[in-house]
Amino acid sequence: MDDDHIDGLLRRYRVVDPASTLRERCVTPPRHQRAWPWALATAVLLATIFAIELANAELIARVSLPDVADMFMEFAQ
Repeated sequence: MDDDHIDGLLRRYRVVDPASTLRERCVTPPRHQRAWPWALATAVLLATIFAIELANAELIARVSLPDVADMFMEFAQ
């Protein structure tokens, strides 16, 4: 293997100049994305969770569960 052969192999992997559109992509400001769809989705999710929790608390208040200690006393007898 001589130097010319090594140089030829290295030429295949040398860095090339950046694309001509690179400067445009770096200099132009990014588009601003709208935040209202995310805010709306968050509000709907929060309202849904609140409604579920409220319904769950009301359901728990309606149901009368026996005391656990009474259950054990009945089982022990």
